[in-house]
Amino acid sequence: MQTTVKKPVQCRGINIKGTGEAKITLEPAPADTGILFIREDLPGTPVVRCCSEDALVDSRWTSLEQNGVRVEHTEHLLAAVRGMGIDNLVVRMNCSSLPVVDGYSCRAFVQAVLRVGLQQQQVPKRYIEVKEPCLLKDEFYYRRKRFNKYIAALPARNLELTYILDYPDQSLPSQGASYIINREIFINQLADARSYITGEEYQLVAELIGKGMESVLVFSKGKAPRLRYANEPARHKLVDLLGDLGTAGCNIKGKFIAFRSGHKLNIEMIKKITK
Repeated sequence: MQTTVKKPVQCRGINIKGTGEAKITLEPAPADTGILFIREDLPGTPVVRCCSEDALVDSRWTSLEQNGVRVEHTEHLLAAVRGMGIDNLVVRMNCSSLPVVDGYSCRAFVQAVLRVGLQQQQVPKRYIEVKEPCLLKDEFYYRRKRFNKYIAALPARNLELTYILDYPDQSLPSQGASYIINREIFINQLADARSYITGEEYQLVAELIGKGMESVLVFSKGKAPRLRYANEPARHKLVDLLGDLGTAGCNIKGKFIAFRSGHKLNIEMIKKITK
């Protein structure tokens, strides 16, 4: 059956550009509502519905835009929504960005939902199912050498995600993460996984997210931060994938295998499936 939160609950953090506070209130929504974002900072409090058709990639994060109204940095909240099995939710926002919480993980969103609990609704869950295999490929260049990245989708009874992380410069070791997604697995194995960058990206990312750099794990050759899991970077990439798939606005049944994939390729895949 579908679920929503039992009562309103707030989350706060810095905005994605590191320039001020972002605050959201998660509120219950009727069955079959889906996920709605309300920009209370704009005249008329416009509503943006979670729909993969309107997903786009902003710099290094995923956003939604409808009728010129944008909701930035959706991947971590939507990962929590999908990971915890929430079907219907109203998200009230005080700015264009969802908050950055706990090292760009999902921990604070999960804790907020656990504080108020979930309410079961007497309507069956709705699913998008992967009906046939699909493979998308892209490429990038590093030191004049070409490298490929892939994402594949296959039919499956549940939502199964695999991420394989591999950097050409080996600034962090190649690693993977693979899970059948359910509430227990998400809360205990994935929600705490934090975002990271490599040393070569430091200056570029610092210009994008400002004070947000204080929460980012930085890997450089010979130096690694203290991790929550040996494969924390791969787990976080899997969380990003789950959040990007979450732009579909409802549950998904399928097996997704990603190799070096990022937001751009993830969004291309969910658009292809939902189309």
